[in-house]
Amino acid sequence: MEGPTEEEFVNASLAIHLLSRGIYVTPILIGRARQRVQGGGSVTIHERFVFPYVQMHEFEGLLFSDVGTFERVIPGAPIDDLRSIRAAFDRPEDINDDPNTVPSKRIRQLIPMYRKRLHGPGVAGEIGLDAIRSECPRFDGWLHRLEALGEDTSS
Repeated sequence: MEGPTEEEFVNASLAIHLLSRGIYVTPILIGRARQRVQGGGSVTIHERFVFPYVQMHEFEGLLFSDVGTFERVIPGAPIDDLRSIRAAFDRPEDINDDPNTVPSKRIRQLIPMYRKRLHGPGVAGEIGLDAIRSECPRFDGWLHRLEALGEDTSS
């Protein structure tokens, strides 16, 4: 995982979803994120237990699955501007056409008070996994793979 925001997303949303299927997940921070915070871990455990997901660009891309939710988490968020950004791309996972316009920078430009770790997991939770999955096929495919683990053990 890239960092604490992604770890919080896993703990607050994915872990609960997967637990209902009898699947227990442990997010592992890697690289520089592991060095920045206490904890983290190694991904040298048996490969059948490691299911990496590489977000094409940034976690915030997933938040463009339903930009209307920004208003519920951050009152006054410019929903029309966020919708315009979303409309310019086929999928939220594709929003990143320049290092200066990555999803987090686009959000911060429109919502200066946005803080990834504070607001990101809340927006994602408001959106919900179903909406994120329907808009983000790469994320959906990865989550299907994890869900299949529960099917394998229930037989």
